[in-house]
Amino acid sequence: MTCSSLLLLVGVLCLAQLCHANEIHISPQDAPTLGSIVDQALDGDVLVFADGHYPISDRYGIWIKKNLTITAQTPGRVVIDGQGKCRGFQVTSDEVHLIGLNITNCGYCDNHGICTPGAGVRVAHKGEIHHKYVATVKDCNIYGNKGEDGGGMEFQSHGGTLEVVIVRTNIFDNFGNGMGGGLHLFGGGGDEQGVVTATIVDSSIIGNTVNSPTSFGGGIYLNPPANLNMYRSTVHANTASITGGGVAVYKRSYYQAVIKIDDKSSVYQNQPNDCYGFSSSRCGEHATSTGSL
Repeated sequence: MTCSSLLLLVGVLCLAQLCHANEIHISPQDAPTLGSIVDQALDGDVLVFADGHYPISDRYGIWIKKNLTITAQTPGRVVIDGQGKCRGFQVTSDEVHLIGLNITNCGYCDNHGICTPGAGVRVAHKGEIHHKYVATVKDCNIYGNKGEDGGGMEFQSHGGTLEVVIVRTNIFDNFGNGMGGGLHLFGGGGDEQGVVTATIVDSSIIGNTVNSPTSFGGGIYLNPPANLNMYRSTVHANTASITGGGVAVYKRSYYQAVIKIDDKSSVYQNQPNDCYGFSSSRCGEHATSTGSL
Protein backbone atom coordinates (compact mmCIF):
# COMPACT_ATOMS: atom_id res chain seq x y z
CA MET A 1 0.00 0.00 0.00
CA THR A 2 1.40 3.42 -0.95
CA CYS A 3 1.69 6.28 1.52
CA SER A 4 -1.07 8.29 -0.21
CA SER A 5 -3.39 5.26 -0.23
CA LEU A 6 -2.74 4.72 3.46
CA LEU A 7 -3.53 8.33 4.33
CA LEU A 8 -6.75 8.09 2.32
CA LEU A 9 -7.67 4.94 4.21
CA VAL A 10 -7.05 6.67 7.54
CA GLY A 11 -9.29 9.54 6.43
CA VAL A 12 -12.04 7.16 5.38
CA LEU A 13 -11.84 5.24 8.68
CA CYS A 14 -12.04 8.45 10.70
CA LEU A 15 -14.89 9.82 8.55
CA ALA A 16 -16.84 6.58 8.84
CA GLN A 17 -16.51 6.71 12.60
CA LEU A 18 -17.55 10.36 12.74
CA CYS A 19 -20.63 9.77 10.56
CA HIS A 20 -22.05 7.25 13.02
CA ALA A 21 -20.89 8.96 16.19
CA ASN A 22 -22.20 10.99 19.06
CA GLU A 23 -20.01 13.91 20.08
CA ILE A 24 -19.20 14.24 23.75
CA HIS A 25 -17.71 17.61 24.68
CA ILE A 26 -15.23 17.69 27.54
CA SER A 27 -13.70 20.67 29.36
CA PRO A 28 -10.73 20.92 31.73
CA GLN A 29 -13.16 21.00 34.65
CA ASP A 30 -14.05 17.40 33.77
CA ALA A 31 -10.49 16.16 34.35
CA PRO A 32 -11.25 14.49 37.73
CA THR A 33 -14.03 12.39 36.15
CA LEU A 34 -12.47 11.59 32.78
CA GLY A 35 -12.39 7.87 33.57
CA SER A 36 -16.14 7.63 34.08
CA ILE A 37 -16.88 9.84 31.06
CA VAL A 38 -14.83 7.56 28.80
CA ASP A 39 -16.38 4.44 30.34
CA GLN A 40 -19.89 5.72 29.60
CA ALA A 41 -19.13 6.49 25.94
CA LEU A 42 -20.40 4.11 23.26
CA ASP A 43 -18.56 2.48 20.37
CA GLY A 44 -18.02 5.07 17.65
CA ASP A 45 -18.38 8.11 19.91
CA VAL A 46 -16.12 11.12 19.45
CA LEU A 47 -14.81 12.80 22.60
CA VAL A 48 -13.93 16.42 21.85
CA PHE A 49 -11.58 18.02 24.39
CA ALA A 50 -11.79 21.79 24.75
CA ASP A 51 -8.53 23.73 24.88
CA GLY A 52 -6.77 23.49 28.22
CA HIS A 53 -4.81 21.44 30.73
CA TYR A 54 -6.07 18.02 31.88
CA PRO A 55 -4.17 16.62 34.88
CA ILE A 56 -4.82 12.90 35.39
CA SER A 57 -3.79 10.67 38.26
CA ASP A 58 -5.33 7.21 37.81
CA ARG A 59 -2.51 4.67 37.60
CA TYR A 60 -3.58 3.39 34.16
CA GLY A 61 -4.41 6.85 32.86
CA ILE A 62 -7.38 7.27 30.54
CA TRP A 63 -8.41 3.66 29.82
CA ILE A 64 -10.11 3.23 26.46
CA LYS A 65 -12.07 -0.02 26.26
CA LYS A 66 -14.39 0.94 23.36
CA ASN A 67 -13.85 2.07 19.78
CA LEU A 68 -13.48 5.82 20.27
CA THR A 69 -12.00 8.95 18.73
CA ILE A 70 -10.28 11.27 21.22
CA THR A 71 -9.70 14.64 19.57
CA ALA A 72 -8.68 18.15 20.52
CA GLN A 73 -11.08 20.96 19.65
CA THR A 74 -7.97 22.88 18.56
CA PRO A 75 -4.97 20.69 17.65
CA GLY A 76 -2.01 21.39 19.90
CA ARG A 77 -4.06 23.23 22.55
CA VAL A 78 -5.01 20.25 24.74
CA VAL A 79 -2.51 18.94 27.30
CA ILE A 80 -2.96 15.51 28.88
CA ASP A 81 -0.68 15.68 31.93
CA GLY A 82 0.13 12.49 33.87
CA GLN A 83 1.78 14.55 36.64
CA GLY A 84 4.56 11.98 36.85
CA LYS A 85 2.05 9.57 38.45
CA CYS A 86 0.40 7.54 35.70
CA ARG A 87 0.18 6.47 32.08
CA GLY A 88 -1.51 8.86 29.63
CA PHE A 89 -3.72 6.43 27.67
CA GLN A 90 -4.28 2.69 28.08
CA VAL A 91 -6.07 1.19 25.05
CA THR A 92 -7.60 -2.29 24.87
CA SER A 93 -10.34 -1.58 22.28
CA ASP A 94 -10.33 -2.78 18.67
CA GLU A 95 -9.98 0.72 17.27
CA VAL A 96 -8.83 4.08 18.61
CA HIS A 97 -7.97 7.46 17.09
CA LEU A 98 -5.99 10.04 19.08
CA ILE A 99 -5.95 13.41 17.32
CA GLY A 100 -4.38 16.79 18.11
CA LEU A 101 -3.27 16.03 21.67
CA ASN A 102 -0.21 16.95 23.72
CA ILE A 103 0.59 13.99 25.98
CA THR A 104 3.27 14.72 28.56
CA ASN A 105 4.68 14.05 32.02
CA CYS A 106 3.18 10.56 32.03
CA GLY A 107 4.54 7.39 33.60
CA TYR A 108 6.42 6.77 36.81
CA CYS A 109 9.14 4.58 38.31
CA ASP A 110 8.80 2.98 41.73
CA ASN A 111 11.43 2.77 44.46
CA HIS A 112 12.83 -0.39 42.86
CA GLY A 113 13.32 1.30 39.49
CA ILE A 114 10.41 -0.52 37.83
CA CYS A 115 8.68 1.88 35.42
CA THR A 116 5.39 2.08 33.53
CA PRO A 117 5.57 0.49 30.04
CA GLY A 118 4.12 2.69 27.32
CA ALA A 119 4.12 5.78 29.52
CA GLY A 120 2.41 8.21 27.15
CA VAL A 121 0.25 5.74 25.22
CA ARG A 122 -0.01 1.97 25.54
CA VAL A 123 -2.09 -0.07 23.10
CA ALA A 124 -2.03 -3.75 24.07
CA HIS A 125 -4.03 -6.68 22.73
CA LYS A 126 -4.29 -10.40 23.26
CA GLY A 127 -6.89 -11.63 20.81
CA GLU A 128 -7.61 -14.14 18.11
CA ILE A 129 -4.94 -14.67 15.49
CA HIS A 130 -7.11 -13.39 12.61
CA HIS A 131 -8.49 -10.34 14.44
CA LYS A 132 -7.48 -6.86 13.28
CA TYR A 133 -6.92 -3.87 15.55
CA VAL A 134 -6.35 -0.26 14.46
CA ALA A 135 -4.67 2.61 16.31
CA THR A 136 -4.17 6.09 14.84
CA VAL A 137 -2.10 8.88 16.38
CA LYS A 138 -2.46 12.06 14.34
CA ASP A 139 -1.27 15.66 14.85
CA CYS A 140 -0.05 14.86 18.37
CA ASN A 141 2.98 15.75 20.48
CA ILE A 142 4.24 12.97 22.76
CA TYR A 143 6.96 14.37 24.99
CA GLY A 144 8.54 14.36 28.43
CA ASN A 145 7.19 10.94 29.43
CA LYS A 146 9.08 8.31 31.43
CA GLY A 147 8.49 4.58 31.29
CA GLU A 148 9.97 1.10 30.96
CA ASP A 149 9.61 -0.21 27.37
CA GLY A 150 8.19 2.58 25.22
CA GLY A 151 8.87 5.78 27.12
CA GLY A 152 6.71 7.65 24.63
CA MET A 153 4.39 4.97 23.25
CA GLU A 154 4.11 1.18 23.18
CA PHE A 155 2.06 -0.90 20.72
CA GLN A 156 1.79 -4.57 21.58
CA SER A 157 -0.10 -7.54 20.16
CA HIS A 158 -0.01 -11.09 21.51
CA GLY A 159 -2.75 -12.17 19.13
CA GLY A 160 -4.16 -10.66 15.95
CA THR A 161 -2.85 -7.89 13.72
CA LEU A 162 -2.35 -4.41 15.14
CA GLU A 163 -2.12 -1.70 12.47
CA VAL A 164 -0.63 1.53 13.83
CA VAL A 165 -0.64 4.78 11.84
CA ILE A 166 1.28 7.79 13.17
CA VAL A 167 0.79 10.98 11.13
CA ARG A 168 2.23 14.48 11.66
CA THR A 169 3.23 13.59 15.20
CA ASN A 170 6.32 14.61 17.18
CA ILE A 171 7.71 12.09 19.68
CA PHE A 172 10.49 13.78 21.63
CA ASP A 173 12.37 13.96 24.92
CA ASN A 174 10.89 10.74 26.30
CA PHE A 175 12.82 8.35 28.56
CA GLY A 176 12.73 4.58 28.66
CA ASN A 177 14.27 2.34 31.28
CA GLY A 178 14.03 -0.67 28.97
CA MET A 179 13.64 -0.79 25.18
CA GLY A 180 12.41 1.98 22.89
CA GLY A 181 12.74 5.45 24.35
CA GLY A 182 10.34 6.98 21.85
CA LEU A 183 8.43 4.02 20.43
CA HIS A 184 8.23 0.30 21.28
CA LEU A 185 6.66 -2.14 18.80
CA PHE A 186 6.12 -5.59 20.29
CA GLY A 187 4.73 -8.53 18.35
CA GLY A 188 3.82 -11.62 20.35
CA GLY A 189 4.30 -15.30 19.72
CA GLY A 190 2.93 -18.64 20.81
CA ASP A 191 -0.29 -20.25 19.63
CA GLU A 192 -1.97 -16.87 19.03
CA GLN A 193 0.72 -15.02 17.15
CA GLY A 194 0.44 -11.24 17.13
CA VAL A 195 1.86 -8.88 14.52
CA VAL A 196 2.37 -5.12 14.89
CA THR A 197 2.87 -2.93 11.83
CA ALA A 198 3.55 0.78 12.32
CA THR A 199 3.43 3.32 9.50
CA ILE A 200 4.95 6.69 10.35
CA VAL A 201 4.24 9.65 8.04
CA ASP A 202 5.48 13.27 8.22
CA SER A 203 6.61 12.76 11.82
CA SER A 204 9.71 13.17 13.96
CA ILE A 205 11.28 11.05 16.69
CA ILE A 206 13.91 13.21 18.34
CA GLY A 207 15.91 13.35 21.56
CA ASN A 208 14.53 10.19 23.21
CA THR A 209 16.66 8.04 25.52
CA VAL A 210 16.91 4.51 26.90
CA ASN A 211 19.40 4.26 29.69
CA SER A 212 19.43 0.94 31.55
CA PRO A 213 22.56 -1.27 31.28
CA THR A 214 20.83 -3.45 28.65
CA SER A 215 18.81 -0.91 26.66
CA PHE A 216 18.43 -0.75 22.87
CA GLY A 217 16.52 1.49 20.50
CA GLY A 218 16.71 5.07 21.74
CA GLY A 219 14.22 6.20 19.11
CA ILE A 220 12.38 3.02 18.04
CA TYR A 221 12.65 -0.61 19.15
CA LEU A 222 11.02 -3.50 17.29
CA ASN A 223 10.45 -6.95 18.77
CA PRO A 224 9.30 -9.11 15.80
CA PRO A 225 6.91 -10.01 14.43
CA ALA A 226 6.82 -6.23 14.05
CA ASN A 227 7.15 -4.09 10.94
CA LEU A 228 7.97 -0.45 10.30
CA ASN A 229 7.19 1.83 7.33
CA MET A 230 8.51 5.40 7.36
CA TYR A 231 7.58 8.18 4.94
CA ARG A 232 8.98 11.73 5.08
CA SER A 233 9.97 11.27 8.71
CA THR A 234 13.04 11.84 10.87
CA VAL A 235 14.74 9.85 13.63
CA HIS A 236 17.42 12.10 15.09
CA ALA A 237 19.51 12.71 18.25
CA ASN A 238 18.18 9.71 20.18
CA THR A 239 20.39 7.75 22.57
CA ALA A 240 20.69 4.12 23.69
CA SER A 241 23.05 2.78 26.32
CA ILE A 242 24.05 -0.28 24.24
CA THR A 243 23.30 0.09 20.51
CA GLY A 244 20.68 1.16 18.00
CA GLY A 245 20.39 4.75 19.15
CA GLY A 246 17.99 5.50 16.31
CA VAL A 247 16.24 2.23 15.43
CA ALA A 248 16.97 -1.24 16.83
CA VAL A 249 15.49 -4.59 15.86
CA TYR A 250 15.55 -7.67 18.07
CA LYS A 251 16.95 -10.36 15.75
CA ARG A 252 15.10 -13.67 15.99
CA SER A 253 15.57 -16.71 13.79
CA TYR A 254 11.87 -17.54 13.58
CA TYR A 255 10.30 -14.05 13.26
CA GLN A 256 11.35 -11.34 10.85
CA ALA A 257 10.92 -7.58 10.86
CA VAL A 258 10.14 -5.81 7.59
CA ILE A 259 11.46 -2.24 7.59
CA LYS A 260 10.87 0.26 4.79
CA ILE A 261 12.28 3.79 5.02
CA ASP A 262 11.61 6.00 2.01
CA ASP A 263 14.20 8.30 0.45
CA LYS A 264 12.62 11.37 2.06
CA SER A 265 13.17 10.00 5.56
CA SER A 266 16.38 9.94 7.56
CA VAL A 267 17.89 8.26 10.61
CA TYR A 268 20.96 10.23 11.62
CA GLN A 269 23.17 11.52 14.45
CA ASN A 270 21.85 9.08 17.02
CA GLN A 271 24.13 7.63 19.70
CA PRO A 272 26.01 5.33 19.82
CA ASN A 273 24.88 4.48 16.26
CA ASP A 274 21.88 4.98 14.04
CA CYS A 275 20.52 1.53 13.18
CA TYR A 276 20.95 -1.97 14.55
CA GLY A 277 19.64 -5.34 13.46
CA PHE A 278 18.88 -4.34 9.85
CA SER A 279 20.45 -2.36 7.02
CA SER A 280 19.11 0.68 5.20
CA SER A 281 20.64 3.37 3.01
CA ARG A 282 18.66 5.91 5.02
CA CYS A 283 20.68 5.21 8.16
CA GLY A 284 23.68 7.42 8.87
CA GLU A 285 27.32 6.55 8.44
CA HIS A 286 27.51 4.82 11.83
CA ALA A 287 24.79 2.28 11.01
CA THR A 288 25.43 -1.41 11.59
CA SER A 289 23.43 -4.52 10.84
CA THR A 290 25.69 -7.06 12.50
CA GLY A 291 25.34 -9.06 15.68
CA SER A 292 22.27 -10.04 17.65
CA LEU A 293 20.46 -8.75 20.70
